[in-house]
Amino acid sequence: HMIVGRWSEPYCSYEPCENTKPWVWTGSLPIIEKYLTDLKPVKWGQCWVFAGTQCTLARAIGIPARTVTNFQSAHDVKPYDSFVTKHWTYSPVYSSGSITGYVWKHDSQYDRDSIWNFHVWNEMWMKRPDLQGSACGSVSLDGWQAVDATWQEQSDLTNLISPSDPGRYYQCGPIPVVAIKNKCTAVKYDYPFVYGEVESVVEEVVRNLKEYPTLSLSHPRSSDWKRDVWGYSVDSTEVGKLMSTSAIGGDIYRRNVVTAKYKTPDKERQLGEVAEPTRVLELPIMTDEWGSVSLEIPTTVEAGVDWKIVLTTKKFDAAAGSVDVAWSLCILHYNGKFSHHIKEEEQTLQIGDTGIGRLEASVLSLEYAHLLKHGVTMGFTASIQENDKLITRITDVRTAIKLPHIDVQLIQGARIKRCLPDDDEVIDFSLTVHNPFKKLGVNESMLLAEIGGMDSNPKTASARFEWPVPKLEAGQDFRLVESASSVVALGCGKHTIAAAWDISEFAETQDAVGSAEFLIDCSACGTNADPHDESVDARVKLSEMPVVPISESMQPVHARKGVKGAKP
Repeated sequence: HMIVGRWSEPYCSYEPCENTKPWVWTGSLPIIEKYLTDLKPVKWGQCWVFAGTQCTLARAIGIPARTVTNFQSAHDVKPYDSFVTKHWTYSPVYSSGSITGYVWKHDSQYDRDSIWNFHVWNEMWMKRPDLQGSACGSVSLDGWQAVDATWQEQSDLTNLISPSDPGRYYQCGPIPVVAIKNKCTAVKYDYPFVYGEVESVVEEVVRNLKEYPTLSLSHPRSSDWKRDVWGYSVDSTEVGKLMSTSAIGGDIYRRNVVTAKYKTPDKERQLGEVAEPTRVLELPIMTDEWGSVSLEIPTTVEAGVDWKIVLTTKKFDAAAGSVDVAWSLCILHYNGKFSHHIKEEEQTLQIGDTGIGRLEASVLSLEYAHLLKHGVTMGFTASIQENDKLITRITDVRTAIKLPHIDVQLIQGARIKRCLPDDDEVIDFSLTVHNPFKKLGVNESMLLAEIGGMDSNPKTASARFEWPVPKLEAGQDFRLVESASSVVALGCGKHTIAAAWDISEFAETQDAVGSAEFLIDCSACGTNADPHDESVDARVKLSEMPVVPISESMQPVHARKGVKGAKP
């Protein structure tokens, strides 16, 4: 196998470190180059690394392929039931050894299923003669097939490479995308898992230690969790959002939303556009005829900026009073699992005689900055109750924390004119990074960059550049300049410089990124070179693309057998 996956520290256990953190890769070419040079698996990859590399390899042998990102992607563990189950307990509150009240708390330690911030797989365009006669009615199963190179769950089918091998492998697909949308459950391969990623229902099971005080707080039985009382809830809109691939035309940041290819278009909240920086959510009301509760919460927060939310209540009876709000904010891992507490509060929300109440809560950046090395997503959980009456409850509403973009600048302009006497076909560019934290320093780190389409550059004999960055104090900037980098090997048209900043104070993500475009203008070359700019070409329609038949003897080769603890 070409890439080994890893999802937690340490990514390097000795110095000098020859490994690369998954989010530091700027493209698939350096991975393939390293594999062919060292002839051993490359460390390390995660879902987007596996998918990006598999996309390159598929295209290289003539299979039309693309990567697809699924936001709020469910991981339903076996036995698959297409439910992501969360656990809540009405727990006693103690003071001086005595019970003084009860409050709803999310018992995340019992959650086995998970929802990742995102997951990336591939689609490959194929004919499927092997599925003729499958239980999908008149639906054609040719076309885009979901193929996932990330090691997750062992396939429900035995070894697809050698039918005589009874072993189970970490492989997924190819499953026709149209089979997911049409719920063709009998279609191969690995329908239940992929369907669960995009269509799982989130449920909150509950137990009540006030009504049943003899239940064990720390050793619950499966029968303790109830689905018919105390605000049990289901949500079919939380999973599978803004499923995206790159749009045609060469702009790597332009999105083509493909959610409707996987699920029916009546679920508007899942098919929607890119989320605003702040969103307002209408929370589910557990008590009939009570009123409404809304939550204003940031979708993203720049590192170094305080986090703030607003809860607004409106009672139907317009009577003054109060409700109790118990809320917490924590750091979540990439897969939605609890990592570290940031803050936990129990507050009273006062309701005026108009029936309207408002509560603002905040967390200073100083309270969370030191925890970002454990994860870069904050999860907000809250319950609101009036005496013993549950009004509403929400679990791990997420805010992503982002570093500022790397500022990539072309120093002498973004146009290189080829075939002119004074043109040596080199570019000068600068990269600037900024430590956004108010008190936290950033230790020595690395900046990396790659010019798309360039197999290697003469300065590094590699496809990418690497530069050390000194320690940065709070609020400090660092700028470097790369001069006279040859682009003779590139063709006419647009090209992109992509950069990444690897810092230890920010975990589980491509820490900070940036890019800039430049144009190689061949209009002066006459007959000595083809001035054609391929980036503006019209693209071939999918219906006119070549198709690659797949049979039982031509199955995906990305599977690995018996890997323990494999994760997406």
